Amino acid sequence: MRRERVEIKRKIGVVPEASNLYDELTVRENLGFVSKLYHVPRRLREERITRVLDSFDLDEHGGRRFGRLSKGLKRRTVLAAALIHEPDILFLDEPTSGLDVVSARTLRRMIEGFKEREITVFLTTHYIEEAGSLCDRVAILVRGKIVTIDTPQALEAAAQEMPVLDARVENGECLTEEALVGVPAMGIRVTGDRVRIYTRDIPGAIRALSRVSEELGFSITEMNTLKPSLEDAFIRLTGLSADQMKTEKEGKR
Repeated sequence: MRRERVEIKRKIGVVPEASNLYDELTVRENLGFVSKLYHVPRRLREERITRVLDSFDLDEHGGRRFGRLSKGLKRRTVLAAALIHEPDILFLDEPTSGLDVVSARTLRRMIEGFKEREITVFLTTHYIEEAGSLCDRVAILVRGKIVTIDTPQALEAAAQEMPVLDARVENGECLTEEALVGVPAMGIRVTGDRVRIYTRDIPGAIRALSRVSEELGFSITEMNTLKPSLEDAFIRLTGLSADQMKTEKEGKR
């Protein structure tokens, strides 16, 4: 890093969480500017720009100002700019954050395509399902430190020893994770009308949940045990839900 800083930068592309392109320039002008920054040879610039515009379905938007694009189109343009110099390594910071479902799905398909192009991708995300579907290896970080790193399949297998009790409730507006503090569990997550309890004592958790339902006056309409997912492995290893991690991150920011 100290001796070959410029050469290393030529091999790296970065897509930050916040857009780093210029609102007053068009999509094509932004791509041209970035290609100059990375010293793409003049004879190759137009060919590269045309190629990435086509790859990211931006052909018809090349003449539009970046500042007037939708959030999904902006993310695709920033991604195109990060690849204009054909890097070997690509860093993506929360690439689908804030996007609508269709735009996020489109962007994920593009990220999957990078494997075929032999680009190494470092992806940071608080969407656990996204990490599980896109990544070959997953590192879980808590307060800036890696607590584990492995394949999604291995992490899910490690969570198998901890069953998950999934319950649906009615009239549970008063139900919170704090209200279930007496339930024997490694972790508890309340989302709307669903409660997930991560526990090795399923019978004890059922009894405790039933007792709380009588005390707070809500009904349990459905109850199942589930096969642990990557998100369950995350909660088991950190004791935090993905939502809590997101809140912590935003608080630090």
